[in-house]
Amino acid sequence: IFNGRAAMLPSVGLRGLPIVRVETISGEDRVTIEFVRRTGSSVSGLTYVPRFSSDLDDWSATGTESVEPINPRWERVKMVDSQTTSASTKRFACLTVTQAE
Repeated sequence: IFNGRAAMLPSVGLRGLPIVRVETISGEDRVTIEFVRRTGSSVSGLTYVPRFSSDLDDWSATGTESVEPINPRWERVKMVDSQTTSASTKRFACLTVTQAE
């Protein structure tokens, strides 16, 4: 819980703050970030960019994205870091949401 708001439930969440965790994928541990976002047809200029970093200075938006529709207005997105945790001892994730002016 962050400021009284709960993180979404992995794989089934319909709302809540993004969840960042380490998961074993194809036998390797990777950082994932999972969140809900507005669908393309319901977006009013919103852009969602999940990013990863090893040092909190240089951020990369590379990874594998999977999208699961929730309803006509929302979808659940999971981004898997392109780097394994064994390749870098520290990994961080963030989600930037911006609105076009």
